[in-house]
Amino acid sequence: MPAFNTSRPVLSLGAFFAFAIYSASQPSQAVTELITNGNFEAGLSGWTRSDQLGSDGTYFLVPNSGGIAPSSGQPFQLNPAGGNLFAMTDSQGPGSHSLTQAFTIPNPGAVVSYSFQMFANNWAVTGDANNGRNFDTPTLVQNAVVDIITGSDPFTTANVIAVLFGPGSDFPNPNPNPWKTYTGTLPLNPGAYQIRFAETDNVNIFNHGVDNVSISIGAEVPLPAALPLLATGLGALGLFGWRRKKKAAPLG
Repeated sequence: MPAFNTSRPVLSLGAFFAFAIYSASQPSQAVTELITNGNFEAGLSGWTRSDQLGSDGTYFLVPNSGGIAPSSGQPFQLNPAGGNLFAMTDSQGPGSHSLTQAFTIPNPGAVVSYSFQMFANNWAVTGDANNGRNFDTPTLVQNAVVDIITGSDPFTTANVIAVLFGPGSDFPNPNPNPWKTYTGTLPLNPGAYQIRFAETDNVNIFNHGVDNVSISIGAEVPLPAALPLLATGLGALGLFGWRRKKKAAPLG
């Protein structure tokens, strides 16, 4: 009489546990994007643009062409990862400018991730002057900043929760500078916030380009969470194989 093939159930169980272990080892994500129109393909929809009283210039909506700035005529580089449009400050005189979008962290313990692309072309040969957001002062001010703020003042220096870039620029690298990507995570409590891109200049022209902005919340189940399942699966697989082998052994 042909012997039963006792290896097939073991292989099937092994395949099951292999699939279960692989599935459990993959990070489980439930990511919620909090920024609207972060790539500016819908213009400035979702964003609030503010300019200090008396400023020249603003955050313009600019074609991603690697062309020249709309007011000063200074060159800028193409963003290879960009779409058709991005936001950029430009002027022919001093000013202070802010581009903000509000977002809310609903629950404690969330993983808050951010990313954005930008360049900061400071055309002042004297370099950066990191002296706040007020251009209308004898003090030299020539810088850009990206930060998380609270409250309603787009030019605040007091209600800053986290600084993501600067204050400063890409100086002393030669202009026009390439696009750079900035990423990270933030420990934010539940509440209302704004991400702010701001640029202030009273020395010379400053072009601050912004694109592909994202703030998201989500949780991941890291790889070590799969290890208990791995141990259980291997143990069960070994026990099942041993029992099948014992049953199939001939009587002595």
